[in-house]
Amino acid sequence: MFHTPLVRRALLVVPFLAFSMAAQTTTVYLPDPNPTIPGGTSVNTIPFGSAAYTYLARIPAMSLNPTNTVIEDVAFAPPVSGVWNATNVIIGMGHIPTPLPCPFSFPTTNPAGVGSFIDFTVVFDSTIHGALNWTWTAGQFSPMQLETTSDNRFTWNGINDVGFYITFSGASPTSGFYRNPNGPPERTYATGFQAPVSTGCNALFGLVMALDLGIAGNVLAVSDGGLGVDALTVSLTDITPSATEGWFLVSSDVSRPLGTGPFLGISPDTLTWTFLFSSPLLDGSLFHFPVPSSLSLFPTTPFVLPPGSTASINGATLDMTVLLVGPGLSYAGRSNVVRYAF
Repeated sequence: MFHTPLVRRALLVVPFLAFSMAAQTTTVYLPDPNPTIPGGTSVNTIPFGSAAYTYLARIPAMSLNPTNTVIEDVAFAPPVSGVWNATNVIIGMGHIPTPLPCPFSFPTTNPAGVGSFIDFTVVFDSTIHGALNWTWTAGQFSPMQLETTSDNRFTWNGINDVGFYITFSGASPTSGFYRNPNGPPERTYATGFQAPVSTGCNALFGLVMALDLGIAGNVLAVSDGGLGVDALTVSLTDITPSATEGWFLVSSDVSRPLGTGPFLGISPDTLTWTFLFSSPLLDGSLFHFPVPSSLSLFPTTPFVLPPGSTASINGATLDMTVLLVGPGLSYAGRSNVVRYAF
């Protein structure tokens, strides 16, 4: 089959993707990949054995990864299967002092305060994201799916220990979870939703955890830019330094939860392949562009369409992401997935 140089370049990118997506994320386990302690029966009812609780897990800096510094998702290991639902949930992460202050002041939302954290990032808030529905699989690390329910991420500074914080109420069902009797992640806790101060601090028997870690950067944002009806502004910031070329890819298949598609986090359709295989490399192009722009166009500066430009696709909802490559079409990263309704 005859391929144009453009198609050949795009085809060369595709084989990298299965490898690259695996290489972009890594998983760390506290204390190890086995979710059950020896014997496989010992569980702790703090915090998920209650309908309302406030809980902090200490994640030692030495357990994290200096390359993959973004915590994408968190998993715990239940002894039973089911779907946990909580109507009021706040999940966040932040850097914490060493040693941990005891008692520990938990963060507050009204007014906003970090408590005993050094800093604090809310990654899930049910007042914004709705009730949390979390699927439990018995004896396995069960991810909370934070990467698909929220765009907020916490980035480790490479130095401090990290605290994982969750507070909830109206939770059902309840169950104990597998725990580590001998070390991290230590637990700090109190009963009730948004408890102000811990009643137990830096204790053993914290729940075993798994953390999915991603590489920081390549932040895609899509909005009307405040310009009015049917306008569009696309920006890509904190771009991977090794990137020399990129594609802006879209799909109209939004049937999966955000970010869970099989191809760069989206479910590809004809639009995806059209933009990947048929978009020429042009400085300032939205769909296939050099990095950086020698003309100070996209992605060096945002891509902007004035009011009225997107009127023809009103009512459409698209998933969008960016693929970046480096010299020799080596994989250089991808952005977050944005779902945008026109």
